[in-house]
Amino acid sequence: MCDFSVSQRVIEEVSAIQEDLEIERMCRESAEALASKLKRENRSLKRKSMMMISYLSPETIKDINLEEEEQAGDEENLGDEKEEQVSKIKCVHVLISVSQFAVEEYEALQHTLDLEQNLRTEAENFARDMLVEQTKLKRQSQILLQSCMPSPALQDVVSQVTALTEQMETQRLQHQNQQLQKKLNAATNPPPAPPPPPPPLPPAAPESTSNPLRLDFIFSEHLYLRSYVRHQAVEEMMQRIKKGVQLRPVKQSPNRSEPKRLPSNSAIQELKGIMVIGL
Repeated sequence: MCDFSVSQRVIEEVSAIQEDLEIERMCRESAEALASKLKRENRSLKRKSMMMISYLSPETIKDINLEEEEQAGDEENLGDEKEEQVSKIKCVHVLISVSQFAVEEYEALQHTLDLEQNLRTEAENFARDMLVEQTKLKRQSQILLQSCMPSPALQDVVSQVTALTEQMETQRLQHQNQQLQKKLNAATNPPPAPPPPPPPLPPAAPESTSNPLRLDFIFSEHLYLRSYVRHQAVEEMMQRIKKGVQLRPVKQSPNRSEPKRLPSNSAIQELKGIMVIGL
């Protein structure tokens, strides 16, 4: 609409300029006709005055010369006006050519506007048809869903199965994340060193070697110490292997003493005494 109003104003301006040009042309033609008529009359009067100049006084001749000078000045003014009119006509021609370009541009814009309006109308009609078709398809799909809708009990079962599946999947993902987190922690933070071994048990108070309970306690303590020493040796060997330390062959000392054997005679004698007392 804005382009249409601008083009309309341009056309009106061109029409006004053409009217002004026509008026100026008529005025110029009238002025030229009047100037030529005055020129002819002046020539005729000049001839008549030249014929009668001998009958006139010098003062009258002087006045006639002044009138001729005024007529020459009038002719010069008419020439200036003519040049001004010619320059105006040239300007009008330039404006007419510019206005013609504006009219051509307006016609091109009007053609583009008409084409866009036609395309928009076709697009609106197509969109309206598509909306109607979509509404029909939606209504048909709703009717089909209502006719094929399962029973409420089956819907509840399906919803429960879906919820259980989601819950199991969530638990599986949580367990997987926990395992990955443990592996990441183990890779970034290695496990701490094993705690130091417990101190050896304090020596018990000396008791009679004839007590079988004491013998069992001593024997179990001896086994515990041997297993503890063996465990410590194995742990130390594993640590050295992990650190890449080469192991040295162990030579048994010839002076290594055998573990002391508990006297069996005293235990047998005490067992005999217990049996006699029981009898």
